[in-house]
Amino acid sequence: MAGNPKIQVGALNIAASPHPVGVYRRLLELAANVEIHLHGSDWGKITAVTPLEDRPELLTGRVVLWAHIDKDGKWLNKKKNIEATPIEKQSIVLPPDFEPNFRSFYFVFNEPTHRLVVELRNELGQTFGPSRAEKFFAKLFNHSALAEVEVEVAVTVIPTEDALDRIFDIPRLRWLRIHNTRPNAEDLSDEAEILHARLKAMGAKSQDLELAKAAKVTTIKPDGEIRALADAAAVDGHVEGRGKTEAGANVYESTKLHPKVVEIEVQGGSSFTAFLSSLLSLL
Repeated sequence: MAGNPKIQVGALNIAASPHPVGVYRRLLELAANVEIHLHGSDWGKITAVTPLEDRPELLTGRVVLWAHIDKDGKWLNKKKNIEATPIEKQSIVLPPDFEPNFRSFYFVFNEPTHRLVVELRNELGQTFGPSRAEKFFAKLFNHSALAEVEVEVAVTVIPTEDALDRIFDIPRLRWLRIHNTRPNAEDLSDEAEILHARLKAMGAKSQDLELAKAAKVTTIKPDGEIRALADAAAVDGHVEGRGKTEAGANVYESTKLHPKVVEIEVQGGSSFTAFLSSLLSLL
């Protein structure tokens, strides 16, 4: 007998710059039903959000995906194994407001922490991977339909707790890159806050810091300031490193390679109930 279905859940950090009070709720209001092209024939949008009754700071909605059929594109005449002619395509009738290959994924946005928890695999086994979710929400929150808010929005997949350790533990770390975007100031460590204050004063939205190993040195040894910047970049940007093992094999690690994913078993109740049960570990 097959077991209970399982869903997988991940989280995204959403950082608007600037971020006046209410900016995230307004972005979500404007973003509802804005259609985003993902890849190939895949399109998606989010539904209007609603606050949870007992926790109004949590805004719930769904990502809905579908495949768009392009009637004006190339169609195959399967009987003849050639391209259908314009006259043949005139007989194609597509009902309005209907699209195939529908998939749906819950999400919850925590307004105070601006963290978005999203289903990555629903109870039907359909998937919406971390990198695709990151790309979708980055496109959505920077869409021209939201231009009245006048902010720039950076979206980052939340990595596993050991993602940075994987980089710093490379035995012979030869190259390190830290890409910091400008997050909300209240989210920063003291060291990172100094950097981001400088970026703001200079009108810059991001910084790339690269360290390369010096000759005749075994490995880069990041100091406390560099590690603080990396901690900030793990949720507001990304960190990557290259080096070698003790045996001389090449190693590449990146926070993007290790998204945090929580698997939840759906037991009896709805998948939404199971989804909500994952929130505490990801918000």
